[in-house]
Amino acid sequence: MLSHTRTIWIVSHQNQLMPLLNLFETRGFKVKYHNSLDALGNFGASPDLIISDISKNENDIFLKLSHLNFPFLIISECHNLEILQSAFSYGALDFIVHPGNTSEIIAKVEFALKKIDLKNSVLVVPPKIENLTQKESLLFNLFFNNLNQELSREAIVAEIWGGLVIYRKSLDVHLHHLRKKLKSYKFVIHYGENNKWKMSKCLE
Repeated sequence: MLSHTRTIWIVSHQNQLMPLLNLFETRGFKVKYHNSLDALGNFGASPDLIISDISKNENDIFLKLSHLNFPFLIISECHNLEILQSAFSYGALDFIVHPGNTSEIIAKVEFALKKIDLKNSVLVVPPKIENLTQKESLLFNLFFNNLNQELSREAIVAEIWGGLVIYRKSLDVHLHHLRKKLKSYKFVIHYGENNKWKMSKCLE
């Protein structure tokens, strides 16, 4: 879970995304809900993220979303190749097929917000760590970009494996080897009592 309060606007033309209102409010997000993009200007303060669904006859929705100049992702039953390509070409951060798994939705929304934070922050290049496998390298970059922040198992899997279902021990094995390789570089990956992982840099 992200550590500070974030604002999400949910736009659902047929109220299909109404269950997300309670889902994100219970996780500490400030959520505003509406059934039309045209009314978003009345919401006042800017959102951190817009979550919108689409219908088959809304050919201009991605253009409208891009003109709002706010980060957005799509959750929709409509997911043919043309719609997916159009969504990403207009800047969608992600596209989740509805109805989606609750854990996947939460993980992808949280990572979308982390990507926004990273884009807005000063770019810091991760140090070169020798002899990492491809998965270990992806994991290290993920933890480095979220240094001192807790990451859930679901969030890590969603980012590294794209939400695919993997054997539970797969992540544990990769992290075990990564932690051993990072010792000489003064990075430590901790596993907390709340079942989340966090990487920190040891003081010299």
